[in-house]
Amino acid sequence: MRCVKPLVGSYSPWEFPLLASLLTGFILVGIDTYPKQLVSIKLALSIYVGAVVGSFLLTLLLGIIYRPIIRWLSGSLSNDAIFNLSMMNASIFTIGSIISLIFYSYSYSHYLLFPPNIMAMILSFFFSLLIAWLVLRNIERALLIAVVLTLIFVALNYLYYVAM
Repeated sequence: MRCVKPLVGSYSPWEFPLLASLLTGFILVGIDTYPKQLVSIKLALSIYVGAVVGSFLLTLLLGIIYRPIIRWLSGSLSNDAIFNLSMMNASIFTIGSIISLIFYSYSYSHYLLFPPNIMAMILSFFFSLLIAWLVLRNIERALLIAVVLTLIFVALNYLYYVAM
């Protein structure tokens, strides 16, 4: 019988959301789209700090929402693996929504096959499926987790846009 070692070890609860929020802040501020004379360093730094803090909190809250669902659908994973999988999936969907915002903001959307928000959801779904499969090593459960988490994220975005 082959023993499969888990891919994801025990990480701190803040590591995946922090990495995702730092990447999100870099995506929002690191793309050079504004003329240099109009944007000061203080403004760029404040946008970066706001994006990092906001996406960190969003990723943590989304990971907390995903945790009981992953616990229910995953089977026999440890608590650390469930928490890490929920935070990784929340990070994927947070980065996907920021990339969708970037594609809407600038004139890159005519290069895509689908609208940017649909393209970001498709890419987030496939990355979520990949991460779930790497952790679980079971394609049926990984597909179920990726579908359910994508539907929850779409429902949360829909509720946000309806409330606005």
